[in-house]
Amino acid sequence: MRQTALILKAINTNLTPKKVLLFGSRALLTLAKLGYDWEIEPDIHLFSEKDFEQKLEQKDLFICEIAKGKTIYAQ
Repeated sequence: MRQTALILKAINTNLTPKKVLLFGSRALLTLAKLGYDWEIEPDIHLFSEKDFEQKLEQKDLFICEIAKGKTIYAQ
């Protein structure tokens, strides 16, 4: 099973997220294609839907970057 699938399974087993976004992985994928191989160390950030939307409306740079990510799970 791919590492991202294992991470997603762990999140869904222990939490009940409405959505999971994968972000900031372009550099990781580029390095992987060049032959670098290592275990993914997930950096997990949890936000309530309300907080996420408020921060997005406030143009929070970190949240705006996350919002560009790929949805890998949604209810």
